[in-house]
Amino acid sequence: MLRGTLMLVAVLLVPALAVAEVDDGIAAYHGEDYAQLAREIAPKAVAGNAAAQLTLAMLYETGRGIARDDAQAARWYAEAAAQGSAEARMRLGIKYAEGRGVPADKARAHMWLGLAIQALPDSALRDEALAAMVNLARRMSAAEIAEAESLARDLKAKP
Repeated sequence: MLRGTLMLVAVLLVPALAVAEVDDGIAAYHGEDYAQLAREIAPKAVAGNAAAQLTLAMLYETGRGIARDDAQAARWYAEAAAQGSAEARMRLGIKYAEGRGVPADKARAHMWLGLAIQALPDSALRDEALAAMVNLARRMSAAEIAEAESLARDLKAKP
């Protein structure tokens, strides 16, 4: 599933990157040269490209082409999530729910998962986010859910 998502994200990078760079990145992906893909997209992620940030986070999470690092994965998911990437929001929510790369925080997990669910179209990815949210909500108190809803309102209110 994550491999297919990496492919989709690599393809979505096309409009945001120069043609020669895209050709190199796509060739790297198809050749499963994830190290080259990481080198190609890292500068774009640093420059603020949300698709590149999401892809880099996935590479860190899977350890493909780059040393596996949950903290770096969470960092890049957070960068892309802040720009509105629904998939990054879902994956960051799961990180918070599991305490991988970030301190476990049910309220933040609920917030990010809820925001992702609102933005994701009907898909396997949305189903994954819904399942994670249901699993998480079963372990939360009413006060924790209220805190998550407050965090989401605060985030939506920011310009």
